[in-house]
Amino acid sequence: MQRVKTYFFLPAILLMAFSCEKTVAPEQTTSIEQKALLVGNALPADGCSAHLLINLNATNDNGTAVLPTEVTRTLFDKAIAAEEAKQANGFWAGQKIVTIRYAPTTSTSTLECGWGKNSTVPLIQLQSLQ
Repeated sequence: MQRVKTYFFLPAILLMAFSCEKTVAPEQTTSIEQKALLVGNALPADGCSAHLLINLNATNDNGTAVLPTEVTRTLFDKAIAAEEAKQANGFWAGQKIVTIRYAPTTSTSTLECGWGKNSTVPLIQLQSLQ
């Protein structure tokens, strides 16, 4: 009788273990495409270093400042460099509406601003920037 219980109990445990749903981190599943504001480096003029503003709408005129992750930073840097190349002095502290595709992350970084002001902002996994 003991042997029958063991044979029944073991497969039941294995079945439950393999049928559990596995969860995936949010940054791996969510991809968002939206308009954003590409903001150039205004740090020398007491503004903030280059960043993106997302979630632009009528109720949040300022949007939400974000920075790209280190892995996706090259896409962002290329967009800033392209705007700087259009300037005679090679310096761009302007703003430009762009379309981005990104995945949110749970990480944050520091956005450096003038007068020693720093803000903690979310990092995004930038997938495209046009």
